Formats: sequence, C-alpha cells, structure tokens
Amino acid sequence: MIRGAQLFFNAKEAAAQLELSKESYQSLVEIRDLFKERYEKGLRPSLDYRLSETSVSTAIVSIENKKNLLRS
Repeated sequence: MIRGAQLFFNAKEAAAQLELSKESYQSLVEIRDLFKERYEKGLRPSLDYRLSETSVSTAIVSIENKKNLLRS
C-alpha cells in the first residue's frame, strides 16, 4: 500500500515537472526570438542569440528526459 502511494506521488511530481519544463521552454523560445530580432537589427551580439538557442535546445532535452521518466 505504501509503495503504491509512493509511486502515485512520484508520478504526480514527474507530471508537474514536465508541465513546468514545457512552460519554461515557451518562455525561452520567446526570449530567443527577441534576441534573434535584435541581433538581425544589429542591436545585440551574436553570442546572446547563440546562447538563447542553446537554452532552447537544453529545454527540449529536459522535456524529453522528463517524458521518459514519466513513462518508466
């Protein structure tokens, strides 16, 4: 019984973490798009845009990892 409850709460936490990661991803995409716009206008260095691209890619990996954790 205790093991079942623990599994239930672990699954709930994993689902909440996945949702949070998806929300973070959306925010990072918006930030990346702003940096891209400013970079294309010559207002920001390419480093800012590249770092924001890396953050978006890292967020995608995080989402996939959390999906795998939820499935297991």
